[in-house]
Amino acid sequence: PHAERRARARLALGIGDDEFAVGIAARLQPWKGQDVVIRAAASLLHARHHARLFVIGDAMFGLDRDYAASLPVLANELAVADRVTMTGFRTDVLDVLPGLDLAIHASTTPEPFGLGLIEAMAAGTALIAADGGAAREIVTPGEDGLLTPPGDHEALATAMLALCDDAERRARLAEAGERTARQRFGAEQMTRRVEDLYRTICHR
Repeated sequence: PHAERRARARLALGIGDDEFAVGIAARLQPWKGQDVVIRAAASLLHARHHARLFVIGDAMFGLDRDYAASLPVLANELAVADRVTMTGFRTDVLDVLPGLDLAIHASTTPEPFGLGLIEAMAAGTALIAADGGAAREIVTPGEDGLLTPPGDHEALATAMLALCDDAERRARLAEAGERTARQRFGAEQMTRRVEDLYRTICHR
């Protein structure tokens, strides 16, 4: 049940019962937009003192170390370092996503396929995604997630604050998002689509 998954995930991340947890789970690299999320979250964190931000992930393969190191510095400059948790690399990302109240996708360059979006939706977590690329094919704005302009931290902050203050809307988006992930991107559905594609190609 979702309630049990959520409780386990919040315990794993150290989230209090009365805290509003926002998170982005992605490799730390400039085009993933963690800096955009920290800037947006700063507005939320200053306005809502029960909110926290989790930046889940790390730089990989010896790349983007300077960018990764700049993120805690940015949080400190914005006076929110005490409520921004840099988790580093985790092997249990899929297990902790249900513990978030709000998942953020903030890529500044369009992605060909947004696996992270689908994972957040499948976790039953409300989603705000950067509008562009695969996000437009996965998310139906206002129905199973929200879309904001890539790189626009002010628009992202506005969306974060709106969902922080509207638990019912957040729950509707999360429920619809989980349904979208299951119905459109479940293993059975994706296998069937791949099989159909092969049949189409073979019959040409």
